[in-house]
Amino acid sequence: MLLTRHRWHYHISTGIRFSHKDCNKKSKHKITKENKFSYKYSETVLLPKSDFPVNHSRSLEVNNDISMTNFGKLVERTAYHSKERFVLHDGPPYANGSLHFGHAINKFIKDMICRRKLLEGYEVSFIPGWDCHGLPIELKAISQDMDISDPIEIRRKAKQLALDVIDEHKRCFQSWKIMADWDNSYFTFDSKYITNQLKAFSTLLDNNIIFRCYSPVYWSPTGSTALAEAELQYNEKHVSKSVFVKLKLTRLADCIKQFNPIFAIIWTTTPWTLPANQAIAYSSKIDYCVITIDGKSGEYFLIAKDLIHELEKDLNSKINIKKTINGSDLKWCFYLNIISKSNEDLPFLDSSHVTTTKGTGLVHIAPNHGLDDYKLIIKNNIPVKECIVDEKGHYIYTSNSLLENKFVLNEGNDCIIEMLGNSLLLQKDFIHSYPYDWRFNEPVIVRASPQWFINIDVIRDDCIKVLNNVKFYPESYKEYLIDQLNIRPNWCISRQRSWGVPIPVFYNKDDKNFKNPLINRQILDHIIKVFEDKGCDIWWLSSIDQLVPKHLIESELKVPVNDLRKGNDIFDIWFDSGNSWNSVLKDPKIADIYLEGYDQLRGWFQSSLILSVALRSCSPFKSIKIHGFALDSDGKKMSKSIGNVIDPNDIIEKCSKSDNNCGSDGFRWWTAKHASDHKDERIVMKSFDETLHTLNDIRRIIRFLIGSLNDFDVTKDEDVCQLSDMNILDKYMLHLLHHYINEVNICYNNYHFTSLINSSLEFMVSQVSRFYFMRIKNRLYCEHKTSLRRRTCQTVLKYIYNNLVFQLAPILPHIMIEANKHLPINYQFICNNNEWNQQNIEEDIQLVLSMTQIINKHLFGKNMLKYDCNCRLPQKDGMTLSGCLNGINYDLLITSANNYLCDRCRRYTANKPNDACDYCLNVISMSQ
Repeated sequence: MLLTRHRWHYHISTGIRFSHKDCNKKSKHKITKENKFSYKYSETVLLPKSDFPVNHSRSLEVNNDISMTNFGKLVERTAYHSKERFVLHDGPPYANGSLHFGHAINKFIKDMICRRKLLEGYEVSFIPGWDCHGLPIELKAISQDMDISDPIEIRRKAKQLALDVIDEHKRCFQSWKIMADWDNSYFTFDSKYITNQLKAFSTLLDNNIIFRCYSPVYWSPTGSTALAEAELQYNEKHVSKSVFVKLKLTRLADCIKQFNPIFAIIWTTTPWTLPANQAIAYSSKIDYCVITIDGKSGEYFLIAKDLIHELEKDLNSKINIKKTINGSDLKWCFYLNIISKSNEDLPFLDSSHVTTTKGTGLVHIAPNHGLDDYKLIIKNNIPVKECIVDEKGHYIYTSNSLLENKFVLNEGNDCIIEMLGNSLLLQKDFIHSYPYDWRFNEPVIVRASPQWFINIDVIRDDCIKVLNNVKFYPESYKEYLIDQLNIRPNWCISRQRSWGVPIPVFYNKDDKNFKNPLINRQILDHIIKVFEDKGCDIWWLSSIDQLVPKHLIESELKVPVNDLRKGNDIFDIWFDSGNSWNSVLKDPKIADIYLEGYDQLRGWFQSSLILSVALRSCSPFKSIKIHGFALDSDGKKMSKSIGNVIDPNDIIEKCSKSDNNCGSDGFRWWTAKHASDHKDERIVMKSFDETLHTLNDIRRIIRFLIGSLNDFDVTKDEDVCQLSDMNILDKYMLHLLHHYINEVNICYNNYHFTSLINSSLEFMVSQVSRFYFMRIKNRLYCEHKTSLRRRTCQTVLKYIYNNLVFQLAPILPHIMIEANKHLPINYQFICNNNEWNQQNIEEDIQLVLSMTQIINKHLFGKNMLKYDCNCRLPQKDGMTLSGCLNGINYDLLITSANNYLCDRCRRYTANKPNDACDYCLNVISMSQ
């Protein structure tokens, strides 16, 4: 037998709960047709009242002042007080062109974080900055007159270009209402910034962390300057002309003397470096073979045993092994470089970097064009010859005049291959990853020159150690940064251009290649003071004795002033920006977070970390947040040269719906939902139409909340209800709000904006609008204005409204502050009460919702207002029946509604047609 546990009259459309007594009333009338709607009770219905706009547009944002001052007032109204300082250090964008999608994504994410921290009661520090030096700015500034050679004129034009770009950027950022300390923005060309940078250089010089030496570095022939690793991008489909070359041995180890003539086979993808060859590297851990090749009668060759099969396939010739030897036997051998024609016997050198993954196991060593080659030559105390390639990538001197003035990467390569003659065993194209200068998208070379370096080896372990205490979002990128630090060579911090901070050192005039700098702390301190007073242009404008008193130079350097000349190098811009924490942040000069794209793991994150560890043995950041890049709809990187760049203002500022007029808030919402994590995001214009639709949905929800609270006075005790006054539906809504707030707080704390957006949409649209709004409209509209049933749901709506505005203000500041103007938020309603968390209520509601699903399924397409539903539930006795929910079986009896349609509440509860029901008539009488 079924025993009654609950008996509900469930209004199918609105979910209104009635007494079980109403369920027992017998039907008096059959429904034959819909009653006509009457307006005679319309003025007695308490409909929401609000003029909050439901259609979002950029014009609403422009007219809505959300400056930092007003935002601060909003925080003040919420009664928050600063509890501690939160510092987000801005990675300076490059001041060389208009803003692009990446800038917008980056600044919007930063702004979301800062606004959230401000609302949480932190004293927020966010000082925007710009990276103002470097080759791209210099080249763009003189693009109309590339023949300019005067450094001062170049610097004047470059600075003006940077200033113009900064003004444009700042106007745009401020129009997007990015909240920042705009009055104290930092620029890497400021005198104070430069002074601080030179003091850091001086300290590192004193500590022997910075040094100058002649060494191979990445070099841009197009830009005529050295490059850092962070300035490279790799072309995975670069095609090189690879060659297998035979080099004749002139002195043989005893174990192979019977094989004569014998040649070492080397393989290289840079034939142009063969004139600079100074050795052949082998590995004592590898076995080598003396071989013969069909078609090469009378000649013997040396190659690693493991690579014979690959060579046989490449040459398409049979190879015969004559003898196998250990690599260590090759240390007694010498050979002749036929390209140099110097008749100099060159050595075989043992090296750990030789492998059998590709080539022949015998590596051509050109110390002027490879760092490993250079280290091997230095290790064996062999003098490195002068580099024969100039700053433009042309041969300047060789023993063969045919090569002079030829560009090494094309005609130089071709000439070398031709010169090899019979020494060329095979030439074929080789597709591989190759470094390109990211500014020009042109291949780079490795070229030796005198440069300034930071000694990474002495601080590498400390850099990795301090990362143990740094939080990464996502955490996987910590290992990536550690891997990069482990393989990073010494950092070349000097460049050979005009637009940058000069490295203020002197050289003897006889030092033609600027190899031996002359400087000490006293002279450097004096120059820094001069720069601070007069700017660093003075380095080019003044003579040496005008920069530094003659007596100071001659007493400190022991060199006559007339025997000195100034250096021509400037600092790498990564040294400029990497010192920003030191120049911008207040003590202890540690930011709570650095936030940039993942490319900065090779750039600004590294340079900042290296300089901070080198200067004070700690990290400049407590955490790092990574975001991805914007790609076009085909998944390609956006580039002006390709023509696939989209101006973010085209999304923000357009004036019609068809043009995706989602405004700044729309772009922010899109960023949080799609582009705030570490993955690249394709820009599909349709997604901004969807964003606009979502914003309008949010506006409709906010409008309903504001309108429904128009007569709710939080200062009246009778208006604000307690949890004990509420019915199960209201308690359930607060239960959902409790969990939503918890989820959002976790998302904000972990910078998971995509999850935050998804949780917010689920809560607002599904739980608040579709579920709760639909089930309280009768109470809101038709109950007496001061009835407890109406005030309880208004109290819940007040909690929902205040928490939604608070939680979403960092993402949608324009909309939420606009809402605040229509209905100011109240601090006491921005809370999360643990008493709201009632799991048992959720179980009961889920039971009701399961019934609703069954009803909706069977009455699909019908007017549900015409039906009543009776539900009987059994007493739980431990027996689980099939088809039940959580062990509870239930029967649903659906019948035609017994009464007439009420002209006021629009339910079938009236006793006669074209009239109000008894309940509504009672409410009307109470209101008169």
